[in-house]
Amino acid sequence: MRKSLALIVLAIFALFFQEALFPLVLPRSFVPNILLLLVLYLGFFESNEFGVIGAFLLGIFLDLSGGLVIGPWAGSFVVTFCALSLIADRVFSESPIAVSVVGLCGAALANVTFLFLTVEGLPYVRSMLSQVMSQAVVAMFLLPLLIPWLRWVMKGQRDYTDYA
Repeated sequence: MRKSLALIVLAIFALFFQEALFPLVLPRSFVPNILLLLVLYLGFFESNEFGVIGAFLLGIFLDLSGGLVIGPWAGSFVVTFCALSLIADRVFSESPIAVSVVGLCGAALANVTFLFLTVEGLPYVRSMLSQVMSQAVVAMFLLPLLIPWLRWVMKGQRDYTDYA
């Protein structure tokens, strides 16, 4: 119950920050997709039914906020979650370098999957490659900073490793 409530509150705040606050101060290509960072966290530390349902609902939440097509972000988040949960046991999640690399690859996978799932995504993949890479680089730098805080919020763990 605590994890579900924490995920809902985090999703609401994340959507507010990434859609209303950050675009005012950052260029659009460098606005972090915080919901994607939550999915990457779930793939690392919640590789179970709660994680996949959470990833799907976070994707639906992002799709509903866009208002155009319902489903591409949900599908993209589930694919990203599944890929990360398959390798999460083999990656040392306490290492900020490993988390950064996984953040880079996970964000690239999520954005490319989103492009392929949208109707007009196929012709624009080349032109959107710079935006995909900028989102991946932003995720690479933010994920190691957010994981200790997310672990504390989601599980109440006070003895988390300091990534900084």
